[in-house]
Amino acid sequence: MFCLWLFGLFLLAALLFSATLTGNSYGGLLITGAVVVVCMIMNIIPKVHRYNPISLATDNMGLIMNSVEVSSLYSTIMISCLLSLIFVFLSVVIFRKKQL
Repeated sequence: MFCLWLFGLFLLAALLFSATLTGNSYGGLLITGAVVVVCMIMNIIPKVHRYNPISLATDNMGLIMNSVEVSSLYSTIMISCLLSLIFVFLSVVIFRKKQL
């Protein structure tokens, strides 16, 4: 459950960043959808799978059935947290520079 929550947090941070860039809700949703599509395409490469944030959502049933170990997702968890913090930080920086 924590992994899905963390992936949702990553998506919210990406949505916040993209909405700050575009200024409207449709552009923000479109860029967030593009981020998800890029993550899915990158998930095809086996070496990238263990670092890809979308692995948090795709490997959750494996965690429940004990076919995937939690330790294999530590790098994914760290990268998702780091990307979320970067998205939020960049959103704040861009929002402060925009005129209302």
